Amino acid sequence: MTILLELLVYVLSFLSLSLAAPNAASGRSRIKELIAHPRGWVKGDPAPANYIISLRIALPQPNFHVLEQHLYEVSDPAHTRYGQHLSKQEVEVLVAPASESIEIVDEWLVSHGLNVDDFAHSPARDWIEIKVPVSLAEVMLNTEYHIWTHEESGDSSIRTLSYSVPEHIHDHVDLIQPTTWFARMKKQKTTFRWSNQQDVVSPPVNNSKITLPSGISVDASCNTTVTITCLKQLYNAVGFNASATNGNKIGITAYLGQFANIEDLQLFYADQRPDALNTSFNFVSVNGGQNIQNVSEAGDEADLDVEFAFGLTFPTPSTFWSTAGMPPFIPDIQTPTDTNEPYTTWLDFILAQDDIPQTISTSYSDNEQTVPESFARRVCNGFAQLGARGVSLMFGSGDGGVGDGDPDPATQECITNDGRNLTKFMPGFPASCPFVTAVGGTIFIPEVAVDFSGGGFSNFFARPAYQDTVVQAYLAAIPEGTFAGLFNPNGRAIPDVSALADNFRIFFRGQAALIGGTSASSPTFAGFVSLLNDARLSNGLPPLGFLNPFIYSQGQAGLTDITIGNNPGCGTQGFNATVGWDPVTGFGTPNFEKLKELVLQNGPQNWLRCIVLQVCSSNIEVDAHANVMFSVREHFSSPLLQFADADGGQTFTLVECPSGTGQLIARLADDEIDVAIALTDPLIAGIAKGSSAYKLVGSYVSTPLNWAVITGKDSKYNSIQDLKDTTIGISRPGSGSQTMASVMALQQGWDPESVDFKVNNDIHGLIASVNDGSTSAFMWEWFTTKPFRDSGDVRFIGSVPTPWPSWLIAAHPSSTRAPPAVLRVFLTTLSEHVRAFDAPSAREEADVRFIKERFGYPETDIREWLKTVGYPTDCAAIPEDAVLETSVTLVKAGVIHKPEYGYVIDDFVNKEICKLI
Repeated sequence: MTILLELLVYVLSFLSLSLAAPNAASGRSRIKELIAHPRGWVKGDPAPANYIISLRIALPQPNFHVLEQHLYEVSDPAHTRYGQHLSKQEVEVLVAPASESIEIVDEWLVSHGLNVDDFAHSPARDWIEIKVPVSLAEVMLNTEYHIWTHEESGDSSIRTLSYSVPEHIHDHVDLIQPTTWFARMKKQKTTFRWSNQQDVVSPPVNNSKITLPSGISVDASCNTTVTITCLKQLYNAVGFNASATNGNKIGITAYLGQFANIEDLQLFYADQRPDALNTSFNFVSVNGGQNIQNVSEAGDEADLDVEFAFGLTFPTPSTFWSTAGMPPFIPDIQTPTDTNEPYTTWLDFILAQDDIPQTISTSYSDNEQTVPESFARRVCNGFAQLGARGVSLMFGSGDGGVGDGDPDPATQECITNDGRNLTKFMPGFPASCPFVTAVGGTIFIPEVAVDFSGGGFSNFFARPAYQDTVVQAYLAAIPEGTFAGLFNPNGRAIPDVSALADNFRIFFRGQAALIGGTSASSPTFAGFVSLLNDARLSNGLPPLGFLNPFIYSQGQAGLTDITIGNNPGCGTQGFNATVGWDPVTGFGTPNFEKLKELVLQNGPQNWLRCIVLQVCSSNIEVDAHANVMFSVREHFSSPLLQFADADGGQTFTLVECPSGTGQLIARLADDEIDVAIALTDPLIAGIAKGSSAYKLVGSYVSTPLNWAVITGKDSKYNSIQDLKDTTIGISRPGSGSQTMASVMALQQGWDPESVDFKVNNDIHGLIASVNDGSTSAFMWEWFTTKPFRDSGDVRFIGSVPTPWPSWLIAAHPSSTRAPPAVLRVFLTTLSEHVRAFDAPSAREEADVRFIKERFGYPETDIREWLKTVGYPTDCAAIPEDAVLETSVTLVKAGVIHKPEYGYVIDDFVNKEICKLI
């Protein structure tokens, strides 16, 4: 039976299982994932019912596209936001699943007898980990587990070829792993390889020099033995000394029992970096990763990584993460058993940290097809989160050229594992992720491409926009039909850059050796990126973060183009290195001095990451060049002020506006501020009167605002009806106090245009005017006026609630300091604080205490007010009907005039930012 036929039979049998009568806990099921019978594995007996499986459930990240937009903006030297990386909290908000997904999946797990307290959630709650016996997993996933045995090794795993989930949670789960992967716990294939000169025990003595076309002079001995000195000479970094005190850090990841040996490191330092002797790195265990320091158990990969990455960057503080565990895996011919790395385990750990090294190198590479695509995408999303936080990630591009490194069509093993058995180039992962920097390899001086340099095009990830120009130029230059059908010309192309990748002199298990692979080029390139970050931090600039937008724009001018060589494999000679970018060496190798000059040109823009938040009084001048959000100072601002306190001014600043909404809108119109939280009616009226300075982007208070009608303490007016044909005090033209006076007239049956208004600036001026008789009354928010009423300074004669939700959020439509992606983050985070404030349990405790301390209101008044106010669950949602009905009421009240065509929602809202409900 062929694999395709066998797969068809399995699908049919699985469908019959999935469509069987559903159990009460799960309901009807839908297939979530299905793979072909893995080559080289034999299906055996049913799995033991009590065998414990650790399942990781990934929940969808509905706002990941917003994070991606942030990532590209803060990583693009041409963008005004360049270098303004996101905080841990901001990233977590953007990748958090919908609350509905969390609730539905939690309920599903609980329905199977699991306890919510036993669920392990990632910091953003986008991953859930549970431990269950096979018997329960089979019921939950509507599948059957078996013991699968690898024919060649005899290793066994308990796995299934497919699983399904109940219909109602299908769209609330991205993946559940490990379910369909087949693992053998043994040392994996990495991008590490020994050179033919691994027995070298002392560096060659050669006093001659090689002078390159650039004028750089390199010791001739570097052609056969690569040292720290060689790399600094070749890459033009001689004389640059890193700082140990400017906050710069570098990190190396390690998996599968690779131990970096401190004794070997000391031998290396004595040999090549004597000023670093008796120093070491910070060891961090992830998921039980060990730190075995028996020299006989040292890891070749780990020793290579730490010796060169940390040797290049000394005295920069350094971290080595040892991560235990295995990830999902789909076998193929080249990798018949599990040799993939547990990336999500490390990502969960590192993303939970507040302080992360700015430069991280990973020297492991898998055939992309051995990684389930759903899993690869979630891992890649995790790397994007690190990039958004300002971390530069380097990955070796692989050591198999375009696949297996074999140019012989008769013996090549680049066979797809999807049941079709096609010959295809095999790009490496995670290098194929568009959010990391893939590092290829070179050899010799002058440099040429090393033949094992991994390169090609992803079959999972589309080509990112930053690659379009150069990759399209490369593809247009190769003969038509070259390698037709063997690669995906629309995929993410690798590598991005390169560095030397062979004949590295390391110390391993107490002995000197020569070693090679892109596992040498990745930590090398990372070392120079760390030195660039050192230069930026020492000059008061933020770290580089995600490198690729810089590399594909300005950065290529600081790289030495490699134009000779190719990367054979899959029965072909592979791609050729050529002028410009190519899928063998990318843009080439670093020239540190040139790169340093380029990165120091990219200083911070005059822009704050989000909306600025600092409370100030009305007599403080507002910097017109700062990104400022305004809010009227009232108890309604409580959740906003709590947000400000929690943020500590890191991402936005609030400038309060005691004079009222009219002043707030005027400053927004004058482009002094970027975002305003204000009363609904003045905001809508301002747009209707022709203001193009702002549009509505969100909601803040969903309940009506109760306006008190106030007169003087000795006034002759005793009711609203007495105010006909009198003078009403307002804070300023266009303010909420003016709008509501017109609405009051409309409700009383008066001609709104007959109302006489007098401007009195703020509530204190208004109180003075009703007491000196210059106005008959004014209108202001009910609870704000209560202290003045209770003291006898004024009298209350009635109230008028707004016929609309009372507070909306507006933003300048063309602000470069608060672009759409920034506003979305702000609205998402504000929503969290609003929901927390609106929670009944909080009202009795924290909210009452906060308002009492902040505004000095009596506790009884606070509790009464809290009964009347409500906030939206999503501040980015605007009720469409409410906006249009408000405009109709304002027309009737004479506040605005109806245009011939009538108002439509697009007149008022910015749909790029908000969503209509």
